[in-house]
Amino acid sequence: MATVLEKLNPKDPQKILVLRAPASFAPELARQPVITLHRHIESLPRIGFALAFVASRDQIDIFAPQIAARAERTHRMVRLS
Repeated sequence: MATVLEKLNPKDPQKILVLRAPASFAPELARQPVITLHRHIESLPRIGFALAFVASRDQIDIFAPQIAARAERTHRMVRLS
């Protein structure tokens, strides 16, 4: 069975930004082949793939422009419920 990250298909799965991931997501990240996991937007000058766990619209309003400003190319936002 494909992992969540495989389903999302990051173009550069070696460097990903993951914000506010719950502890329950740790096993998913551990299953990935060699990756550099970044947990702060500031740690990447350019962002190729970001996954943000948010609980409110306010958090989306905070993270989205910061990620977009560093995005390597046109980005899309996917909401998973």
